[in-house]
Amino acid sequence: MHIYKKIESFLTKKTLIIALVFSALIIQPKVISWNESSRMATVQSMVEHKSLIIDDTSFIETGDKVYINGHFYSDKPFFASFLGAIIYAPLYWLGIKLTADFNLAYYLITLFTVKLFYFFGLLAFYEILERIKINQNHRYWMVFSLAFASLFFPWATTFNNHLLAASFLIIGLKYLLNSREGPTIKLIILSGMFFSMAGAVDLPMIIFYLGFYIYILTIPELRKFSFFYIVPSFFTILPTFIIFYQVSESFLPLTANIDAFIYPETPWVGKKFEELTGRGINKGWFLINYSFHSLLGTNGFILYNPLLFLAIPNLIKEIKQRKPFWREGIVIGAGTLIVTLFYLLSSTNYSGNSYSIRWFVPFLPMLFIFLYPIFDDSKKILFYRLLILSILISAVGTFAPWSNIEDIHKIPFLANIIEMSNLLEFIINFSTN
Repeated sequence: MHIYKKIESFLTKKTLIIALVFSALIIQPKVISWNESSRMATVQSMVEHKSLIIDDTSFIETGDKVYINGHFYSDKPFFASFLGAIIYAPLYWLGIKLTADFNLAYYLITLFTVKLFYFFGLLAFYEILERIKINQNHRYWMVFSLAFASLFFPWATTFNNHLLAASFLIIGLKYLLNSREGPTIKLIILSGMFFSMAGAVDLPMIIFYLGFYIYILTIPELRKFSFFYIVPSFFTILPTFIIFYQVSESFLPLTANIDAFIYPETPWVGKKFEELTGRGINKGWFLINYSFHSLLGTNGFILYNPLLFLAIPNLIKEIKQRKPFWREGIVIGAGTLIVTLFYLLSSTNYSGNSYSIRWFVPFLPMLFIFLYPIFDDSKKILFYRLLILSILISAVGTFAPWSNIEDIHKIPFLANIIEMSNLLEFIINFSTN
């Protein structure tokens, strides 16, 4: 018990801030995955060619693209790339250009989008915790656990929509909770804006946007402001679907246009084609096996975020015992369950070359709120034990969020460990020659 008291007292506001400042420097300096390449292609094309067509970009080799009406487009929703383009525009004007190799432009785009909202998300998380009567030091540990002991950290080092969605959701929740203390149009609009931005960058997260709209309708003092919650979606979610229609003459996401993945030299052939999410519905033993490994097995999201073993049961208790966040817990729990089931039923590839299941990263800040009761019972020691394990898992993931599970090892954790050992061996050999 004595050692845990020492650990607990180590973290102060000062040491937490120092750790967060240091973390700002940790960003992957190169586009690695198809996913990043696809988004950077749109960023580059928006700024350099004033177009969504990615034919003449440095990232045209990405496999995450569709071929429609004689041109290639990213198969991703465009809102995250739009945010990236806002940062890239002045960089391009200054002569700092995107390339497919190590480059400053990608680093700065990631820093001022994903990493910046990583910090804003942590700040919103802390402000939500201020509503709870717990020791201030325990609040710092909860922020630390989200910041460095979960997959929230590895995915803050690379340009992706999942971290953005995670931050937008927790910021939207903060404003919604603030509105309950004295509802104002401004707070409701801000809440709707961030929840809708989460849906715009990561379409399945629209379920949380809708869930919290229903939440507003069930609370009399908020209900009369419900229209203002919807207004921001006209500038976030609606344009996303309008762009889908302009590109493909369908309001469905571009990934739903399966034929658009078939073009000369397409990588989406044979088994790879079957990996496209939404190709069918999983059933029987495959569904059971895939669900297990997605949550608890080789790629298990809960296994890669051990503190969820504490947070999820606490979420259920919060709802059952009608504790302070029981209403929010219903929306968070239901939304998490619906999105999880969607991916378990419609996907087959564990979210591709990814350190665990990146699709579930947006849940983390909201679920981590429910760690707070741990500090009031005997499970506090278990929290610190799992925290140490979680930091290790997060650190391994930070080395390579886009784990090479195709060429190195099918288990992301082991793929990263092998890649780290190979790098260490290279450094040792280089230094001794």
